[in-house]
Amino acid sequence: MEACRTGQHLGFHFDFDDPDSGTFSVTGKSKNRQVSGAPRAVHTFVCEGDTSSRWNAETRQCEYAVKVRAENPAGDFDDACIDIEIKPQQEAYAPENTICVSSENDFANCPEGVPAENLMTDSPAHGTVSGKRILFERGSSGVYSEICVDYADKNVRIDTYGTGSAPVIANAVFGVAGSCGDSIPTNAEIAGYDELSKDALGNVVSGWAYDVGIANVRLGSLDAGMAVTLLQLYNLDLDWSEGGGYAGGVTLGSNGQNCTNNNDLDCDNVQYPYGIFASEVRSYGNEVNPAVDLPLVNFGCFTDCGMVNSAVIGSYGKAADEHNMRIMGSWGLLVSNSWFAGDHIGPDGSGGGGKSKLTMRTMNTGALSSETANPEDFVNGSHNGSAPGWQRSGVNSQQYTPHYMFVIDSIFGDTTQHPNNADASFLSFNSGLRYSGSFGSQFLTYPGAPSNPALLGLGGVHIVAVDTIFNDHNITCRYVQADTHSDGSYYFDRDLIFSDTPDDRCNGAPRVLPEPGAPGGSSSNL
Repeated sequence: MEACRTGQHLGFHFDFDDPDSGTFSVTGKSKNRQVSGAPRAVHTFVCEGDTSSRWNAETRQCEYAVKVRAENPAGDFDDACIDIEIKPQQEAYAPENTICVSSENDFANCPEGVPAENLMTDSPAHGTVSGKRILFERGSSGVYSEICVDYADKNVRIDTYGTGSAPVIANAVFGVAGSCGDSIPTNAEIAGYDELSKDALGNVVSGWAYDVGIANVRLGSLDAGMAVTLLQLYNLDLDWSEGGGYAGGVTLGSNGQNCTNNNDLDCDNVQYPYGIFASEVRSYGNEVNPAVDLPLVNFGCFTDCGMVNSAVIGSYGKAADEHNMRIMGSWGLLVSNSWFAGDHIGPDGSGGGGKSKLTMRTMNTGALSSETANPEDFVNGSHNGSAPGWQRSGVNSQQYTPHYMFVIDSIFGDTTQHPNNADASFLSFNSGLRYSGSFGSQFLTYPGAPSNPALLGLGGVHIVAVDTIFNDHNITCRYVQADTHSDGSYYFDRDLIFSDTPDDRCNGAPRVLPEPGAPGGSSSNL
């Protein structure tokens, strides 16, 4: 069971039935399939209406038949399928619920029927965006002011209209309480929020800052608060490597720990973030002026993060004060086809002992956590034996232990680095994690690196690393069978350890993880 849960035994072929999706710009791999030992997968569907291959004119939606095949080393396999239905924005939002924003007062390409009162020259005010589709004009000049979504808001889409360069918004904040600058609610405010809940099929149907998406814009920074629900970040440009006065950091969650030190906020009332998806998001700090234009981390979810069933896919992070990505507590996190390129050059990075490209941690580093708490169990409770699974705990020992954190087909490091860069582990799974691992990770090193303490750090219980690639070469540790120690054990032949020449004197038979064929057709008795 442990081998199946971590991906040590079965091969998986996920087919997303999305011929329009193309390939990832970061890795060049297909977006339409995922083949590895990782038992979880992630995909971004983009439904553009009648131009989409999977458009159904009768139902006015895109319809996908997502399939998976699981196969064991003996070749036994079985298939499963699920239907996905997605409405395009123009079908989901009526004109009266659409807002167009143009600093130039140019609304020629704004969708037809949008009322005059919904035509604006700057970002709509806090408290006015729930249930709305907000479209910023492409090619418009200047910088739009901050846009923020309250914990009580739901069903919000932020996107663009027209042609030209992506519009620039100073900051996007998801999860605030009463004002854009306040991300820590009170018990009284929480009483007015929708509780995180699922329907009979297990679909999440409500929660704080529920079902919010932002796509195709350029941002100075992005911040999510204590808890959001089904937050979708797609095709966002936070690359400020050439300057501009912004740091370009992406905070996937923050302030989760603040319910432990606020008298008017009880942790038992605060949900975990559920479903944060960063897809094709680029965060790149300015290496020329790091004192101003450098994020603390490119992607982060900090102390008591606790996000559940989330993903970072097809994304890029480089040049930060500390890590490219730091996640402090997650359940069901997938990092797929992303590139974390290093350059930890701020005072906390280069001057603080080195930082990781990607580090996955427990809620509080080094703190004891529960081995039985389950944030996906909304019935039997997450902590204290009775509280619903969506609730946090203010006690470390009652918080869940991170599970199912998988890194798939991603790249770490770069062939060149900033002179002030200081590395810790390129990819680090910290002690305390369960049933997690790396599949197809590639590590890029460079001549003259100032410090590379570790490329891959594995900590926790039932943690695996499969198909690891170092500078485009799979390094196999080879033994010389004829030469032994006095106790009969073999020693390494150092001339062969880093050889790229195939050699059949490996330590026993090589591990074979099956690469299943595409799902479909007859199934067998797995």
